[in-house]
Amino acid sequence: MTTKFIYDECGSESSGLLAVEKDGKWGYVNDQGKVMIPIKYDASWKHYNETNGDKEKEFCYAATEGYVPLVKDGKWEMRNSKGDLVISSGAFEEILPVYDGKCWVKKDGKWGILKLENAKIDKDSEKEDSSDTQKVSNKNADKPGNTKKENGSSQDDKKTISSETYQKVYGPLLDQAGNEYGQSMDYFLYDIDKDGVKELLLLNGTCEADYVYKIYTIGNGSARYIDEVNGSCVMFYEDENGGTEKYIISVQARMGCERVSKIWLKDGKVSTEEISYKEEVGIDEDYYSNPYPLDYADVTDKSLLK
Repeated sequence: MTTKFIYDECGSESSGLLAVEKDGKWGYVNDQGKVMIPIKYDASWKHYNETNGDKEKEFCYAATEGYVPLVKDGKWEMRNSKGDLVISSGAFEEILPVYDGKCWVKKDGKWGILKLENAKIDKDSEKEDSSDTQKVSNKNADKPGNTKKENGSSQDDKKTISSETYQKVYGPLLDQAGNEYGQSMDYFLYDIDKDGVKELLLLNGTCEADYVYKIYTIGNGSARYIDEVNGSCVMFYEDENGGTEKYIISVQARMGCERVSKIWLKDGKVSTEEISYKEEVGIDEDYYSNPYPLDYADVTDKSLLK
């Protein structure tokens, strides 16, 4: 990526586009530094500061699969990586990033899934007909992750998290970690407290000396940072009963030392308890393991979110 030092901030780079900010407005440049999407848009994604859960920091969504959702003065649109308009401004109340050729869109206060079919969608040409229904499924659904009870009241979104919601909420975090620390960063996805929503354990850092796993959950349709745990030479496992307990097991094995700990969530915070510590694992001994290791993937592989 080549560009002059003329921007106030840079965001995520993906699909050949780098998000850049200047004078409070965002746009995108290509790998030669050429502006492909004008620097006139507002921040499309708010990220909570890890050290202060009440403080938000504004960024723009990374391009995904060659598309970028954009917002200006509260009106959303979508362009491709060439800067061509795909969804006109104001056609939907909100547009989320594209995954697997689909994206969440909001209209009349309801959310649905839009299948991109290389067709430009103009605000003035939208009609409630069969062709439009094919493009936007579940048009009268609530916001991603929510359902309705029979009495009409809204259930906790933590109880009905869809794969599309995991991609929408956690996907940008994976992109950010990859862009900031490299594509070798990995992540785990597991419901630690058995409340129906899988937590994201995302590796951050530059080397073994400062690696940490930042833990996020989902609340009100957005990512919520909880805390971080040591990420140096660590593997995670379910409990020894295969996932019946509300905790996971962390194993740190480094230079002949072994530390085994329980990790659980309580009152929205991370708690840990050391189970065992060996200062020196014998030459004939194996490090701790059990039959239930948690699945993990590199941040470039979003298959765990599906």
